[in-house]
Amino acid sequence: MLRLIFYISFILPIALFAGVGTIEISSTTHEVNVASKATSLIVNWIKPTMTDEDVLQKYLWKFDSNSTSNLESDSDAKEISESATTLTIDISDYADGTYYFHILGVTDQGDTGVDETFGKIIIDRTAPIVSITDTEIDYQAVEVSLSSPENNVKIYYTTDNSEPTTSSNLYSEPFKLYFSTTVKFIAVDSTGNISDVFEKSITVNYTGNIAKISNISNNQKIATSSENGADTITPKLIIDSSSNDIQQYKYRLDASTYSDLISVETDIDIINLTDGEHTIYIKGVDSLDNLQAEETAVTFTVDNTAPTTKMYVGNIAVGNEAIFGENVEATFVSDENSTVRYLTDGGTPTKTYGTTYDDGIAVVETTEFKFISYDSLGNIGTVSTSKIIIDRTPPTLPEITDINSSAEYNDDLIFNQPTTLNFSTTDNYSENPKVYWTTDGTAPSILTSQSGSVEISKSSTLQFFAVDEVNNSTEIVSQNIIIDQNPPNSPSFILSNDCILSDGVYTCSSQEVNVQLSAIDSETPDIVNIYYTQNGEIPTSSSENISNEQNVTLLLTSNEKTIKFVAVDKVGNRSEIGSFTLKYAPTELNDLLQISTSLSLADGTFINNQNIKEINVTIINGGESPIYYFKIDDNNFTTQNDPTQSISISDLNDGNHSLTVISSNGEINSTENKIYFYIDSIAPNKPEINASQVFVEKTLVSMFVDDENSTIYYSVNGAEPNELSLIYTSPFEISTTTTLKAIAIDKVGNKSDVTTLILMKYIAPENSSDSNLTDLNSTDNNISSVENNVTIDENITENNISDEIEDDSNIVDIQPVVDENNNTLGEELTVENGKGESKKVVVKVPENTETLDNQDGSRKYIFTSNEYYQDVTVAPNGGIDANLSNNSGGGVIVNSELESVDIQIEENNIILQTKEPIVSDSGKETTLNVATSSTEVKISMKVNGKDIGFPTIKTKDNEVVQVLIELKENKSIQIELKFPLNSSDLQF
Repeated sequence: MLRLIFYISFILPIALFAGVGTIEISSTTHEVNVASKATSLIVNWIKPTMTDEDVLQKYLWKFDSNSTSNLESDSDAKEISESATTLTIDISDYADGTYYFHILGVTDQGDTGVDETFGKIIIDRTAPIVSITDTEIDYQAVEVSLSSPENNVKIYYTTDNSEPTTSSNLYSEPFKLYFSTTVKFIAVDSTGNISDVFEKSITVNYTGNIAKISNISNNQKIATSSENGADTITPKLIIDSSSNDIQQYKYRLDASTYSDLISVETDIDIINLTDGEHTIYIKGVDSLDNLQAEETAVTFTVDNTAPTTKMYVGNIAVGNEAIFGENVEATFVSDENSTVRYLTDGGTPTKTYGTTYDDGIAVVETTEFKFISYDSLGNIGTVSTSKIIIDRTPPTLPEITDINSSAEYNDDLIFNQPTTLNFSTTDNYSENPKVYWTTDGTAPSILTSQSGSVEISKSSTLQFFAVDEVNNSTEIVSQNIIIDQNPPNSPSFILSNDCILSDGVYTCSSQEVNVQLSAIDSETPDIVNIYYTQNGEIPTSSSENISNEQNVTLLLTSNEKTIKFVAVDKVGNRSEIGSFTLKYAPTELNDLLQISTSLSLADGTFINNQNIKEINVTIINGGESPIYYFKIDDNNFTTQNDPTQSISISDLNDGNHSLTVISSNGEINSTENKIYFYIDSIAPNKPEINASQVFVEKTLVSMFVDDENSTIYYSVNGAEPNELSLIYTSPFEISTTTTLKAIAIDKVGNKSDVTTLILMKYIAPENSSDSNLTDLNSTDNNISSVENNVTIDENITENNISDEIEDDSNIVDIQPVVDENNNTLGEELTVENGKGESKKVVVKVPENTETLDNQDGSRKYIFTSNEYYQDVTVAPNGGIDANLSNNSGGGVIVNSELESVDIQIEENNIILQTKEPIVSDSGKETTLNVATSSTEVKISMKVNGKDIGFPTIKTKDNEVVQVLIELKENKSIQIELKFPLNSSDLQF
């Protein structure tokens, strides 16, 4: 039995599994015992062989971490069709680890084969871990080791702070660091998993290649030369190699580049470095050729310069010397920390000789200090000298210096116009002592009074005193100043009793006549000079003169002699000119007296032969038929049978001439009458006026004429200057808006043109801090520009000018222009050029217009209104020329129901003055008066927002034009033009 049982038990397993053969398994995605991070497992198998007549029905399979399985009894086993030979399993959610694939074939009879297993299958999706260790070795270098607990891991690293990649350094063994850095590294395992970047900052204090300087320290001050007395010098820098492995080094100074490598035994020469701060940068190289990573920097200061020391009293530098009015304390101040030694006995201090300065030095009398200073290196300066002067002496009593243009009368100073006075004073030390003054009767003081020049504009009591620079002062001086601008009264004369006035001429019976000339002056009654001429010329300061009420002895001939005289007070104020004419004629004349000739021109006279064109001849006792003979210069005599006929001299050239006249009545010849005269017909150039035309406080006026025989007369009130006006002698000041006119008159009366200059004092607008004079040229864009037309009333005149036509055109047709009521408004002119082309020019005119045709084909229109007239000429080419003449100073009135008016005046295209809108409802009367001196003046107006045209005024010679614009109570605007009488051709 036992034998039988054994046999059965052996056969039974074979019978149980005989239906399904072995299943051979493989994979296209995984290898056994090889890690993978694939997310799918693909298994393939070969269909097993079947025994007997068994038929394969299905497969049972499972994927887990067990190395063995029992699929037949495992309820978690999965089925798959008997036709399948491959299976894809999603393993993306499986954790890292070891797994197995199990499969079992099942027949249709329920028989099974043996569980087949494929594995092990390793899933690895986790990046590896790396650890780092650093160990200090020789000269404090550091050795770095990297490791990972996972096998087959590659480690890549960097030491330059860059991010490591698989192209970076591959770690194979520990490496050394000679400088502080950050080691960054990554690990890559066999499945390609890459770790994050690991990093570690490693501080390395490697000293093996650190270059050091042995003979100076950082921020040390050194001297490289002994030229200024330095006690210790450092001309070279020495490299210290005693405590490291340095073999070579390279260096740079300041901003220079690095040198080549140098042996450590070679020093650095710095003897030629300039004074000041420097930095030496060094990098060492050790025996392993490691170059020092961070350069060694040593900053030092080269000082081969001796210190500079000055003496001060308070904040005042003494310099060579300084003056003080009281005891002071002196101190020494150096430009660096130095030692100062000084002497006051005249000796010379040194490093070892003299008083060492420690604190302030009291100075009670004038003292001279000699001192030196030396710094910590021994650099020593030269000996300096400073003198402190203690001055307690005041300046000299001040005096007024500008008295040349003044008169002194009863201890008072008199000037003929407002003047600026200067002062003179001296001091034992101060070069320019100050003078303080007052003019209001109060005592002057340093704190409250003004100093320097003083402007005297009216009679005042001037009080002043002098102060030196240390405030030593004089006593106060008082001086009365009188401004005398009043000329003497008109001068008078007294003739001797043997002269009788007849027909404006004094006839005297004696050839020698005494005349007393006199005048009265209110300020200096006993100081008046009388200037006079005997040839009719205007007396000047170079004419003959006598004191007031003195006598002049005149020698007369039968020719008339005109005496002109003027009184001048002590400060140059001139009276009006007095004049009288006299001649010699005996009281008992009879027919037997010798025939004689009287000439209208005195001997030695200077004349302008454009003013005096002929010389009258008077024959005395000539009988019934007198004649005379005359010759000019050395020409032949000419006979003049008409004794009333004058001798023409208008054609004579300028220069010296003579006239000889002999009269005759056929019986008695006269003695020869010969005179000499000089002709000067050329007017001097008009004077130049130099001054600022626009000023803030005042301007200095100077005048010049290039004719030494001419005198400049001027006015400051806009009046035309003449011989009675002020005489220019020296520059003067103007402090108010003034119309200044000047003329040059030579000794024969030739007059230059008048020079006019308007000096305007600029007054800044209220509430404005800007005093820039360019504000005078500002432009208001709301003010209309000037049109080339004239508006008198709103319906009076308008020139509508067409485009310019060629010069060879002519007016070929004239037609009236009428309104709807057949009232004439103007004319329409058709003009035609030489090419047969025509165009029309329309001229609108008022009713009171006179039209004239001129020979040149032009058409002239004359407009009249009130007291002025205007004429407009239309030329053949269509051009317009307009002129305005003022008959008697009348104005132009623009009528309108005003609400507001904008007015603007322009001078040579520059706005001269503007006026804010005038509101008529205020009921007030407002006047804008503008005086201009220019070649072009424009007026612009806006009435109730409407432009009112007004002509542009043009003058020939920069003449003064006054424009008066007035808002009347009847709501009209009156525009009045005033200009010189000789400006009849003002152009608009």
